[in-house]
Amino acid sequence: MNKKGSFSMIIVGVVLFIAASGVQPAGDIPILNSPFANIRSVQRHDIATMPMEVNLFIHGKNFGKLRDGGKVSFGKIILGRNQIFSWTDTRIDCALPPDANLEFGSHYRVMLLNSDGSPASNRHDFLLLIYLEGVQPASGIPGSTVNMWGYEFGSSPRGAIVRFANIPVTRIKWGNRCLKILVPRPLTSTFVNKSDIGKAWVERNGERISNLVNFTITFPRTTLPRKFRP
Repeated sequence: MNKKGSFSMIIVGVVLFIAASGVQPAGDIPILNSPFANIRSVQRHDIATMPMEVNLFIHGKNFGKLRDGGKVSFGKIILGRNQIFSWTDTRIDCALPPDANLEFGSHYRVMLLNSDGSPASNRHDFLLLIYLEGVQPASGIPGSTVNMWGYEFGSSPRGAIVRFANIPVTRIKWGNRCLKILVPRPLTSTFVNKSDIGKAWVERNGERISNLVNFTITFPRTTLPRKFRP
């Protein structure tokens, strides 16, 4: 037998050994031991009607293979059958348990798991926003007090601030459901002779961690400098 024939026999022998032993060549990763479901987005729904509950739609593809026995990981919280309402190949409808210890305004990693708890998808970053109902009254002059109503502000700011029309608010009495706010005075002349119909929100470290609500900073004519009066 020539050298070429001997080399071919060696290659065939190696392939047969791999097939018999169940070992797969490098680069051919077994599908059962690698992530194959792809989470593209996570959406919270029914916020306005059920603000105390966290209901989620998880969108993506290739979820179907996990339908029997699959789980959802939300940070350290594992959602089982009681929290998963529907599971299709492209969407999962689930809810976090009412007693979950959540920090609103924080990031959570969402991932799908096999029945044995091993990873079965990519990790998707999800920001759990604080839900704002609105500001009452819906307008105010600088120095007046207004209430920002919402859910799960927390017992302390933990570095969070409020902005009115992109103006940082420095004086706030913090509460879990209501923030008592002293309306700030704009620092630029663009707000001097008109009302600013802007937005209000909560942010931390430069990132908005709540939805947007409307608020108007008003300026009574009698308080304006003479040169700015109509």
